Amino acid sequence: MVCRSDQSDRSDQSDRADQSASFPIHQSALSVGWALAHHSVFSPQSSSLSLQSSVLITQSSVLITQSSVLITQSSVLITQSSVLTPLFSKFAGLAFRARCCYIESMNEARSLPQDPYPGAAVSFWRAACALRDAGPSPPWTPPELDALMAFNAAAGAPAAVFGQLERLGDSRSLAVVAGQQAGLFVSPLYALYKAMAAVKWARRLEALLERPVVPVFWIASEDHDFEEVRRAHYLDREGKAVSWTYTPSSYREGLSIYDIQMDSGQLAGFLQSIAEDTHPTEFKEETLASWRRMGETSPDLEGFFAKGLIALLGEQGLVLASPRLAPIRKRAARVLRREISHPGESTGLIIAAGRTMEAEGEKPPVHRRGDEANFFLYREGLRCKVTLENGRFAVFLPGYAEPLERLTQADLLRELDQHPANFSPNVILRSIVQDHVLPVVAMVAGPGERDYLAMLDKAGVYPWFGVAPSRVLARPRLLLVEPRVERHLAKAGIPESLLAEENWEAVVEAFIRSTDHGAALDALDAWRLRQTDAFSNFSRQLGALADKPEVSSALARTASAHEEATDRLGKRLRDTILTGQETVAAQEDRCMQSLRPLGLPQERVLGPLAPFLVNYGGGLIPWILEHMDLDARNLQVLHLSRIRGKET
Repeated sequence: MVCRSDQSDRSDQSDRADQSASFPIHQSALSVGWALAHHSVFSPQSSSLSLQSSVLITQSSVLITQSSVLITQSSVLITQSSVLTPLFSKFAGLAFRARCCYIESMNEARSLPQDPYPGAAVSFWRAACALRDAGPSPPWTPPELDALMAFNAAAGAPAAVFGQLERLGDSRSLAVVAGQQAGLFVSPLYALYKAMAAVKWARRLEALLERPVVPVFWIASEDHDFEEVRRAHYLDREGKAVSWTYTPSSYREGLSIYDIQMDSGQLAGFLQSIAEDTHPTEFKEETLASWRRMGETSPDLEGFFAKGLIALLGEQGLVLASPRLAPIRKRAARVLRREISHPGESTGLIIAAGRTMEAEGEKPPVHRRGDEANFFLYREGLRCKVTLENGRFAVFLPGYAEPLERLTQADLLRELDQHPANFSPNVILRSIVQDHVLPVVAMVAGPGERDYLAMLDKAGVYPWFGVAPSRVLARPRLLLVEPRVERHLAKAGIPESLLAEENWEAVVEAFIRSTDHGAALDALDAWRLRQTDAFSNFSRQLGALADKPEVSSALARTASAHEEATDRLGKRLRDTILTGQETVAAQEDRCMQSLRPLGLPQERVLGPLAPFLVNYGGGLIPWILEHMDLDARNLQVLHLSRIRGKET
């Protein structure tokens, strides 16, 4: 472990203000620093503080060896504020540097897998808790909890949510967090699966660790990429995927999702299309009416998403968090202050990690330019990019090449103090802010998220900010198979293993082989094998000639051309067979539209609304939650015919 001297030796005034808001390294260390930094009576700016009694201040050295930090403490009698202020500043810098080194050493020494499967070893989670406790997020205060409760209440949260919320005020509480942009109708499905996994992991860890663990869903509504969330999809009565695009009249490029208004008229039109395009069920009318009411009472996309997620998982105690809430903005300010006080340094760490990955033959999931700041500023209601230019911060409105304004470091720090809501973390800082403002012990993440979190770990960004990183848990991957699709698959003799392996070419092939012309594909396979053997024999017969470059390259081109021609012939055969077998072709198409809508994974296209909630009602969600396997590494196949214990 290397504690970087270029980071740890800084002690300028702005950084001291940053450090004074940092948290204690360990339960038994820096306790005095915590009291001095956070006690309401203490103020380092006071000019006439007279103390009548002794004040205990840590004044000994910090000993860091591998994964432990020892700060010895002794008593000092302080009688003048002029003595207290410089000692406080010196202590704050010492505490912050020790904290960063401790987190880095713990993170490197743990030698634990990022995905603890199968099962969850007690030793793994005790180590994770030790790291979390080394840099704790302070318990949420009553006013902070009030803001979080108000947000969840507006989403229609039941008593189960408020019971979990209150536990965030307990210093022993931990959190399992999942997060996603606010997609229409809580889509796509993998956003719902993330939330479900957070609920199940929180329950598992609470039983394992014997301390409160709260499931939290972080709605990434600061994001301004509207294209990510503006589409919804459903399957019609013929099993075809239907797409819908939300086009609000008030939209402007650069608006955060939580500022995009909800047009209940457009929403009603979409729900009416579902009503007309899908088969009648005992659940459809009430399900669509419920979502229509949620849309009519939601002012924006964030509110609509929150209502939908609470409707689905509120009874499971899932707590919702929005980055725009005042207590989250205020808690995030410490991370942003360090980013502003040391412009470009965190970006430099990311760039260095990217170069290391490229040198090792890996592709970096995140690319940064050296002039990019890792936060946005809100101007004119829009989320604006910030770059570094000659010691100043340039702010760009979306779509403009020239900056709107240029600000000094002092300007930004002053604005951060006065208006923290004007600042928004980018992709680099989002997870760091999340782990800083909440007592996160674990985060449920998809494949892309896990890649960039691994890059942050490689870059050492978490220790640089003095934030303890949460453990990363792989999001479960599910495939919902409806009864009709299940029957078609069974008739074609398609085993579940092909679905779990995501071998979709083999699935289509199996449908074709189930027809009267299946033998034609067997003949094609035999012919392909004979071709391969013939080329091998011919090459051997050429002897030494086959090793000459001009001959070997010609052989390779000829073999490739024959392989491509055989592939084209195979496709023509398959298309011709299916064209003449309308029933099988229709069954194959319905299955693939359900399992791979638009040629993509089901969980990335469809939402829970249609066909799933429309066909199976509210009982679908607890059933999926019960059958979701947290330890499964591959795609998990769930047969919806088993919801009621019989085929429907």
